[in-house]
Amino acid sequence: DGIRDRDVTGVQTCALPIYRILTMLQQKLNILVIDDDELDRMALMRSVRKSGYNADVTTAANEKEGLIALQENEFDCIFLDYNLPESTGIDFMRSNRNKMKGAQVIMITSQGDEKLAVEAMKLGVCDYMPKNMINPDGIAQSLRYALRIRKADHDNRLIRSALQETEKKLDAVIERSFILLFAMNSRREYTMFKGHCARILKIDP
Repeated sequence: DGIRDRDVTGVQTCALPIYRILTMLQQKLNILVIDDDELDRMALMRSVRKSGYNADVTTAANEKEGLIALQENEFDCIFLDYNLPESTGIDFMRSNRNKMKGAQVIMITSQGDEKLAVEAMKLGVCDYMPKNMINPDGIAQSLRYALRIRKADHDNRLIRSALQETEKKLDAVIERSFILLFAMNSRREYTMFKGHCARILKIDP
């Protein structure tokens, strides 16, 4: 048994299994909504709460309130309106992406401009939602996509960190061992020497 789910293109449908539904209910999300329109903020809050996710929703009516919220909390996902009082969601992303602490951003707009969507994606926006798609099903689909990307980013960071730690340990072993490691490029030029022997022999590429 399950509920219906749409893929990112909105074309193909499949059943969402019970274990996925239970995960949605158990996982506590922290969500920020930045939108100057009170009715749209309320619609987003209602849709998030009816989407099947267990979420705390913080709202901000402008850029300043959004920045304060980002300073005080860490969010899993941010719904960011394109039309802000003093700038645009694109400008907000350019100026404040490093303050979002890995939160996935979903751009909300009343405009269906494909070029705008492409520009937003280049800045790190993971999804782009017209306001007429703000309903529990549309929000649930967008959140699932955003959370998959967040998890993938987190897993990639862990892998990179583990690789860096392994490389440090290997370098430490090599430096204490009487071995000589070297690398050579396509022109048969030495580009790297490592190992205790390299230091003893004072070899430098």
